[in-house]
Amino acid sequence: MVGERNRRDGIAVLVVEQNLHFVQRLGARCKLLDKGRMVFECSARQIVEDRELQHRYLGV
Repeated sequence: MVGERNRRDGIAVLVVEQNLHFVQRLGARCKLLDKGRMVFECSARQIVEDRELQHRYLGV
């Protein structure tokens, strides 16, 4: 519902979520924060597919 509303109405929604597959289904852009500062921006798909990003920023 959130992703559909975003695409249909162009409404920005902030989702704080650790489940990358859920975020990827939203078709979202991700902003990775460290101590309150944005350190990286990419698509959710990029994070799901890039193990180095997961390890560096998400501790996976």
